[in-house]
Amino acid sequence: MTGKICAAAALLTGLWAGSAQAALVVSTAATSNVSCSGGVCTATAANAVLNAHDLMVSLAHGDTTLVSGSTAQDIEFDTPVHWTSAQRLTLDSYHAITFTQPVMSEGTGGMTITVNDGGSGGDFLFTGKGRVAFWDTSSSLIISGNSYTLVNNIAGLSAGVTANPSGRFAFANNYDASVDGAYSQSPVSVNFSGTFEGLGNTISHLTINGCCALFQRVGSIEASGILRDIVLYSAVVRGGTATLVSDTYGNVIGSSSIGGMVSASSGGPNPWVAGGLIGTLDSGNGNVGSAIRSRSSTRVVCGTPCYAGGLVGMIRAEGNIKQSSASGSVRAGNNSLAGGLVGTIPLGLMTYTVIVQSFATGSVSVGNAVGKSGSVTAAAGGLVGYNTAFINEAYATGAVIGGSGLGNATNHVFVGGLVGQAYFTPTGTYKSNIRHSYATGSATVGGQGYAGGLMGAGPLKYTIQCYATGAVSVSSGLSQIGGFVGNDLTPGGNRLADNFWDLDTSGISDPSKGAGNTADDPGITGLTTAQFQSGLPAGFDPTIWGESPGINNGLPYLLALQPQ
Repeated sequence: MTGKICAAAALLTGLWAGSAQAALVVSTAATSNVSCSGGVCTATAANAVLNAHDLMVSLAHGDTTLVSGSTAQDIEFDTPVHWTSAQRLTLDSYHAITFTQPVMSEGTGGMTITVNDGGSGGDFLFTGKGRVAFWDTSSSLIISGNSYTLVNNIAGLSAGVTANPSGRFAFANNYDASVDGAYSQSPVSVNFSGTFEGLGNTISHLTINGCCALFQRVGSIEASGILRDIVLYSAVVRGGTATLVSDTYGNVIGSSSIGGMVSASSGGPNPWVAGGLIGTLDSGNGNVGSAIRSRSSTRVVCGTPCYAGGLVGMIRAEGNIKQSSASGSVRAGNNSLAGGLVGTIPLGLMTYTVIVQSFATGSVSVGNAVGKSGSVTAAAGGLVGYNTAFINEAYATGAVIGGSGLGNATNHVFVGGLVGQAYFTPTGTYKSNIRHSYATGSATVGGQGYAGGLMGAGPLKYTIQCYATGAVSVSSGLSQIGGFVGNDLTPGGNRLADNFWDLDTSGISDPSKGAGNTADDPGITGLTTAQFQSGLPAGFDPTIWGESPGINNGLPYLLALQPQ
């Protein structure tokens, strides 16, 4: 199991976390460009190496401090480190710290982690097999000047948070939750406004039947909270909303849900919300829920109606997703909104949501739009089902399938390789704005709907430098389909431009059919696959886009999100 966890974590985090350009690296190589005196080892050059054995010998005899300074800037662990003494390991980084291998206190020794000591914009990151572990929960952990309470199981976490909902807690080691049996409610059911630091450790085989997630709620209108650096492996949540947190006004950072499943069904008047990692990102009084460097490969299955997303079910009012991804499949029933990354970003009182440098690769499907009074919709998108957000530097590759509009002539289903349905008001107060993004998955709609390689329906007035290559088709009945968009809500006139679709792979070879509702819609151009592979399309910014025969099948790719 450990190998599977590490392999998945490495795959999911590899896009954004690479080796430092300059760093004090702890490895098996001989110590070089490091000066050690009085238990303090300081980098003396941009590329410095501290031998792991030398470090462990130092820890056996006394407290030891690693200092990167402004020369090396970062600290990186490329080989395991462990010690059994009661000594403290202090990591003092000018910028960032990256753990790619385990660092373990196997006695009562403590650890201090400090980033941005002179620099800015740094953080501590866990990639591959990287984690920090303590065998004794009485050990001392200090991060950025704050002391943390160590817990080594879910019961300890729940008890600690219940006693101090605004406290700071860290998970001390990997934990197999199968010994707990199935929970009937969220293990941490009080509103948490503190910080939970997972230290890159894994909670495996968590099972919840009937409600919510590991954390029921984090933060509120009055206070925010932080969940970070925890890995959930093979979690199963039935009748709940997510694996990690049901509803958050705070930040989820560097956290993952690997494998497992979230399944839910509503049947009531209000849609259920289900996400692979997070149910709802929320906001209020300046607190904005965010998912940063987080990802999920958890399968999401939801009934009727439902808001379902591979990472987040719904972003309500306002929220941000940055450098995050989802790869699990998403399936929702009739009258649902489903997306590979986010199910829905509805029209709220404030909508300033941003999705940036993020992607989804799982398949997405929704049922029919059914109802006999009023207009009913269902929408499915490879990235977002229903969108009012600003999307920049994003992509989706999964196949997207939608049902048919039934029971009323105004009932429609929207299907897009990237976005199912995007909202627009003539005043521009609320609008979907999509830039520097692409979709390669197929988009299939049944009868009485709209399908497009990038969007089912949306305002191309606010879309720039995007492309789609997926096959677009109607499975039955009458629908509008286009190589790029099924229905352009802002045809003609002043608009952003430089959008393209593939005439060969889309199945829509008519160069006038970039939009299903308007022939020769300006700003959309059909290209053959060979033309796509011959160089960046006209207008694509080479500081954002790249192209190489060996990357992304020779198609344009985002420099910030180079496909693996």
